[in-house]
Amino acid sequence: MSTSRSAHGDGRVVSIDALRGLAVLGILLMNVVSFGLPDPAYFNITNDGGNGLLDRAVGLLGEVLIDQKMMGLFSALFGASIVLFIDRVGARRRHPIVLSCWRNLLLLVIGLVHASFWEGDVLITYALCSPILLLARKLRGRTLVALGALCMTLTAASGPLAQMILNSSGGAGQLGWYWFDQDLDAAPVVVTFFVTDSFLRALGMMLIGIAMYRSGVLDGSRSHEWYRRAAIAGLGTGIPLTVAGVVWIGATGHSWRHALASNAPTTLATAPMVIGLVSTVMLLLHHRPKSLDRLVPVGRMALTNYLSQTAIALFVLQEVFTRGEFDRAELLLFTFAVWALQIIWSQWWLTHFTQGPTEWLWRVATYLRWTPIRR
Repeated sequence: MSTSRSAHGDGRVVSIDALRGLAVLGILLMNVVSFGLPDPAYFNITNDGGNGLLDRAVGLLGEVLIDQKMMGLFSALFGASIVLFIDRVGARRRHPIVLSCWRNLLLLVIGLVHASFWEGDVLITYALCSPILLLARKLRGRTLVALGALCMTLTAASGPLAQMILNSSGGAGQLGWYWFDQDLDAAPVVVTFFVTDSFLRALGMMLIGIAMYRSGVLDGSRSHEWYRRAAIAGLGTGIPLTVAGVVWIGATGHSWRHALASNAPTTLATAPMVIGLVSTVMLLLHHRPKSLDRLVPVGRMALTNYLSQTAIALFVLQEVFTRGEFDRAELLLFTFAVWALQIIWSQWWLTHFTQGPTEWLWRVATYLRWTPIRR
């Protein structure tokens, strides 16, 4: 099967690059809402972005199929990349753990710079999770999955708990920027939930990602039948759970009294959905090895593409135009345009250069050694 190691002898896992390409493109489907609409529109689909049937359909499909799922996939792949880096570097040089810590410190710096332009950055969270991943990397697969599931369960439970505190302590205004108005402060319980939820969801999926890498799930080593069953079980569990969360908040008229609690089913659905999605991609690669070739260059330049999405979106949606000027359907068209641009430019760039520009700078800073970038 052609999804394992690349033919270039660079140790890259082609299937992981394809998955990473899918994740970074998919993330834009949700991030574009933050770029193009007021902050609460990300969490509350009735807040802004149009109330027409098409806009509502775009919002609902995003919540069911994309929200948390693509970020969950990206997080799982980051966990796998931590171990992949240690394995690859440890085979040819000493002190791979020290090098990994330095590498992720640099990622933290990149994230801090990125966050100075856009508060939705995930790189800071990833860098902060990396020491935990280094400590956990040698645990058994079942233990990693159990710890990951525990993180996901805890953050799922934190929503209803925070909601109980919120409902008993004050009015709707405490949700502030989370649900109503980006210019309003949110209560400490809301901020605590938001930060805890973001960290635990990322960490949980990273731990599960390490287990998936160690067990051969991510490089296509499992059988066709295993992937078929995993796809059915994962999507068959995850989609109904996510739909339950969407129906829950919708049935309340998107009441603030259920804003945090209704996240629980979607959070619990994230891991099954990611496993189902990974398995579906592997089945595609089994049957048609070339079917996802265009995603591989995008994945090899995932950091560059992630950062450039922010640059393009902030410039177009907040400088050339005004934030809030487009509805959700129009932002979807913008997303497709950015996808086309990144697919084309990633292919072109890697034809002439060995790495994406940000990846290359990160590598040079990691090894403190100049490396030619041109092919």
